[in-house]
Formats: sequence, C-alpha cells, structure tokens
Amino acid sequence: RARQRHIRTTARMTLLFRLMVGTAVGSLATAGTISTAPEAIILMLGDDYGYNNVGFAHGPLAAGNPEMRTPNMDSLVADGIVLERHYVFKYCSPTRSSLMSGRVPPHVNQNNLNNDIEATSGVDLRFKFLAEKMREAGYSTAMIGKSHLGARSPANLPINRGFDVHFGFLKGGEDHYSQGSGSQDGEGPGTVDLWDGHGISNRTGIYSGYNYAQRAVEVIANYTATTMAARAAGNDAENGLFMYLAWHNTHTPLECPEEWMYPATYNNSDSARMTYNCMARILDDGIGNVTSALKAGGVWDKTLIVFAADNGGWVGNTGSNNYPLKGSKVSDFEGGVRAVSFVSGGYLPINVRGSHHSGLIAVADWYGTLCNLVGVSPTDDVPGLPPVDSNDFWSSILIPDANTTGRTELFLSWSCTASSANLTGCDPSAPSIYNTSGDPTANQGPGDMALISNQYKIILGQQEGRGIWFGPVYPNGTQDHPAYPCAEGCLYDIYADPTEHVNLKDTMPSVYASMLAKLVEHGKTVYQTAYAEPGTEKCLTGAQARAYYVGHDTCIPGSPTYNPCSPKCNASLPKYHLGPMCFHTLPPVPPSPPVPPPRPPPTPPPGPPTPVFTISLSGSSSAGNCLVTSGQTFSPITLVQNCDDAKHWTKDPSFSSWIKWAGARTGFIKVSEQNASSPTAACERGVVYVNDAESKSGATHQGFTVKTLVSPAVQLVSSLCPGMCLGYATSQVPADGDQPRVLDCASARDFIVGE
Repeated sequence: RARQRHIRTTARMTLLFRLMVGTAVGSLATAGTISTAPEAIILMLGDDYGYNNVGFAHGPLAAGNPEMRTPNMDSLVADGIVLERHYVFKYCSPTRSSLMSGRVPPHVNQNNLNNDIEATSGVDLRFKFLAEKMREAGYSTAMIGKSHLGARSPANLPINRGFDVHFGFLKGGEDHYSQGSGSQDGEGPGTVDLWDGHGISNRTGIYSGYNYAQRAVEVIANYTATTMAARAAGNDAENGLFMYLAWHNTHTPLECPEEWMYPATYNNSDSARMTYNCMARILDDGIGNVTSALKAGGVWDKTLIVFAADNGGWVGNTGSNNYPLKGSKVSDFEGGVRAVSFVSGGYLPINVRGSHHSGLIAVADWYGTLCNLVGVSPTDDVPGLPPVDSNDFWSSILIPDANTTGRTELFLSWSCTASSANLTGCDPSAPSIYNTSGDPTANQGPGDMALISNQYKIILGQQEGRGIWFGPVYPNGTQDHPAYPCAEGCLYDIYADPTEHVNLKDTMPSVYASMLAKLVEHGKTVYQTAYAEPGTEKCLTGAQARAYYVGHDTCIPGSPTYNPCSPKCNASLPKYHLGPMCFHTLPPVPPSPPVPPPRPPPTPPPGPPTPVFTISLSGSSSAGNCLVTSGQTFSPITLVQNCDDAKHWTKDPSFSSWIKWAGARTGFIKVSEQNASSPTAACERGVVYVNDAESKSGATHQGFTVKTLVSPAVQLVSSLCPGMCLGYATSQVPADGDQPRVLDCASARDFIVGE
C-alpha cells in the first residue's frame, strides 16, 4: 500500500509537470487546453467491424449507412472527433498486439497462430503492456472481452500483464452463446474459452454482447463507488480507471438474439446482413450501457472514450460492408486496414467536438499518446528487440479538424515468400512471421506486403483474393466482382484515390521504385514474437487439459443458451475450458468448481392461465407475448412448464381444452393435448409436424409420430393456427414455394428457445 501511494504521488507530480509543459506549448497552436489527466479512459475495439456498418458520417466518401441503427455511437461522434485515417493491421491478433505494446505489427506480431493456445506468438513477454504503464500512473486497470494476445503460460495472461481485472476469452473467436471454441490442442469442439482473473469462469451460456457489457458496467460501478467513497473520507484512492473493452461483436459466428433483429422489411431478406446488423445493434447498445454507467458514477466529464475496429469487415456472406473502400479483412487494401474510429467523452474540449481528424494515425500510437497523457514515459527498451514505434498525436487532437499528426510513414505488413522475393529480393528461407524456425518447407505466410509514405501506398501480393469493391448495400445476394490483386505490385495515391481504383505503378515508375526501396528497408526490421517464458517447457496434453480446466454452465434464466455439445444449458454437466498449457512444473489437477444448486421446479398454476394467443374457428388470432421458454428445460413429452410466466398456452374455443405448442429450433412443431374430447383435424395428439425435406413421414421423434406438412395439412394448420412459427429455426431459409412459411414472426416473436 505504501508503494502504491508512492507510485500515485510520483505519477501526479510527473503528470502535473508534463501538463504544464504541454499546455504552454499547445496554447500556441490550439484554442483548447486541458489541465488534468482523464479520470476514466475507456479504450474499445470492435471485432471485424465494417467501414460502412455505422450510422454516422466518418469521411468524405462515408456518409453513414442508413440501414444501420447505432444511436449511441452516433451520439458519441456528435460530441467527439471522427478519426478518418486510423490504421490497424488486416486481422485480429496483430492489431491487438500493436495496441498493447506500442510497436507497429511488423515489429511485434503478424500472425494469428495464438489461436493455438500453445503458440509463442502474441506480445513478447519482455515487452511492457499498456496496462502496466497505466498502473504505473496510479490507474486501476481492467480488460474485458477478447484477448488474442497469447496464452501459452500463466505469464501470458492479461491478469499477469498489468490488468487488475480480466474477464474474457483467450483465443480469436468463440460461439457467442456458449463461449465454445474449437481447439488445435485436442480438447474438442465444445471446449469453452472464458477466463476470469487467474482461473476459468462459469459465467457461460450468456450472449457475449450481454456478458461483456454487464461486466464492464460492474467494474465501472465498483470503481466509482469505492474511489469516490475513499476520496470523500480523505483516504488514498486510485488516480483513475483504465478499461480495455474488446468487444466480440461483430466477429463470426453470425449469431444474434431474435429480439434484436430488425424487421425483415427493413433490410430485406439477406440473412447474413440482417444478423450482422443485429450484432452491431447489440454492440452499440452495450456502448450505451457503458456510457450510462460512467455518467451515473459521476465521472463522465472526465472520461476519454476511444473506439476503433481491429480490422475491416470480411468479403462474402458475413454481413459486413467496407463501402466505398476496396478490400476486406486479411488484405492490405484500405478496406482491410483503414478502420472506423473516433474519440469522445466529456474530457474533450468543447471546441473540438463534432470535428473530423484526417491525420495519419497507427493503432500503435495510442500507447505513447495515452502514456504521455497520464504522465508516464512510453519508453520500453528491450536490448536486441524493436523499440516502441508510437507517435504521440494528442496535441493534434486539440486542434479542430486537424489534418496532421506528425506521422508521415506507416509500415503495414511484410511476408516474404518465393513470389514476393521476386519483387523485393527478400530471403524466403529466413525465419518469417509464420515460420519462426526458418524451415524452408514450412508455411511462410501469404507473401503480402504494404507501406504508406505520405500520400502514396505500395501493396504487393495476391492479398488473398480480397481486392474487391463493395456496394452501398452489401451483401445483397449478387456475385462479387472479380478480385484485383497486386501480384506484380501496386502503387496508389490514397489522398486523391482513397478507394484504390488507379494503379500508378506504370505511370509513376520512379515513385514506385522509391516506395519499393523503402518497403525493403522496413522489411529488414521485422520482428515476430516467438518467445516462451523460460522454464515453461512442460506442457499439458489435450487429455490433461480436459481434466485440468473443468467448469459448469451458470444457466441464468431468461438468457439465450446454446452449447455445441448439449442442446440445453445444464449446470450439472461438466464444461471443458481452455487455459494456459505450459508451466514451470505441471500443477496438480485442481478440483472442479462446485455444481450450482439446481433451480427449484416451477410452481404449477392453480388453473388454466389466461390465454395470450387465442385461436378461433374462423382463424382470427391476436398475438400478445413472445412464445419463449425463459431458460426452462423440458422432458420430451411434457414440453411446456411454468406456463403462467412463459405464456406458452393457446386455446381453441371449439372445444374446452388447452393445447401446448412448442416451435423447436431444429425445424418442427410438437403438439400434445390435455382433456380434449377429440383431436382437431390439424393438431393431432402426439404428432410432430415438420417442414423439413430430410424428415420422413411416419418416423418417430422422442415419442412423437412425424407427419410432413403437405396439402391439405398445410392449409389446415396455417388457417387454424395463424401467427405460429411452423417449424423454422432462425438459421433456416425456406426454399421457394416451400410451405408453410413463418407467419407473423417479426411481430409475434413465436420462436421457442430450447428443446
């Protein structure tokens, strides 16, 4: 505690000196000055977020997508600054590695190999994380969401690299509902990737956008309550809160709770685009929850918010859109590396709010900018390794509509293969970003390279076939244009031609030659992290990991749940988790976390509940509530429980009986009957009605007879039961002429979640 007080006192004195100097210098060039450091710094990344997937205008050619509903981001931009030329790496892990280390990706990490939990890539353990710098300044630190920074040994975990709080997953992607993640280490396809501090988390079975927003709000509320109380009592307190909030939305898999989907009439029937837009909507709402928590805690006026995408959206049927830019994720074209970004918060001077900044910014530049802003040195020298590349551009933030940051050059990527060697003279047998051993027979990477210098940009390589242009409405079911690669080299003037339509290589050969020479020189400085903590050669096998990392679902009622290994959220079943695989000494297998106590069974209602979905002989109906299971589990026959709360009942006035309905996710309807004098023609007792070409009429499914919905049964069911979702899951698309269609689902929300 004494040491922490000394750190905070020293940080305050250093910060005061830096701010005094900065104010004196900055006042010569800008009308806005700031005399204190931010109370809260919230640094957010969107995952695979498309350049055109926002509602706000963020550049001369990006007027905002009218199809998107991002009111919270729109509001932050209105009171903030759009960063029009914010550059990142072309895919996930290198961008995050650059942000945390202050090095451009070619100087820290250019591969995604840490999707293998044993990989030594990510951020070199000898580099100091941005969180460690923030802690030196006396800030409380928290990381929530996607890590993708390396997790080979416990030393790689965020909790051991400067973060006081860490909640999220370790690899590059996971199921949004179950947190399930495939693995290269043999744990199996249903392995869960969710970590909390020093151990696994059982907070599974909750949609990721909900999970991470809720934890962020909890951290903010805890900070504001404890810090304000300490300061009010005259006790020592943290200087501020630094939160790195790395959202998983809008990364694949495309999954979104039904209640957040736009009506089909709003953005037509392209299922990928509809689901992606839905995921973006949840991301925006999570951002709104975070800003509300900061305001409720009384720190908004001292808050700095930074948002950026980690790379552009994908080409293809993934729902994202980088219009009007060329290219997508995994390419060095602008659509892959020029990211949506803005800064906002009450900390910004009023005179810069609502402006656009067009200066060149690298994601690594936040390291030096934030370090200097809170009063600590960004220097992080490690003998023999690349130094920090970060450019402090804060003084330009204080100038309305600034067009420069002092940075004029940015080394984007380097991957030497036989094809790129023909253009650059590089050695493809040398250790590379994917082959750190130098084995000439191993994978050397894609062979793509790129560099920006002033207005020019040079690109080499096939760019993985992603050199296409998007339309303003994309994807839309049409065929993509043929890709335009740069196998023989491309030169663009990205000031005059930001959409990269005109290759200047042949018309400006001297400029191309100069840019190529610069690229080759930068290529000599490439460093790929391949560093393991000394003494951690003992690694778990996949089988040992399954015994070592075992947890259980939390199974929160009302939360949508999905688990690749089980059809239902079941707290009594073991869930196998990912975690560090390599140790100094293999630790003993820890005991499994205690199984949460089972929820008490629902109390049966004293009598038939008031019907919320009435069916008359004429076929008229009214929909009142969504037919959802609220997290309940069901036996194969008695499908509906807790009907008073879940509102699953329907009534047919033609006879005095209550009929249970359940529309299943796997494409069928189950019907049973209580106290009925006779079954109706369309709703027979013990029958599963399916609209699935692969199902066979006459078969049985969990005690029910299977009947295919064909005429006249289609017409009977459709007329007797309008508004019911007859057997289509959200992931299914009916073929042309297929019957029955999903009826009135957009308004009635009749899908049952569960069996």
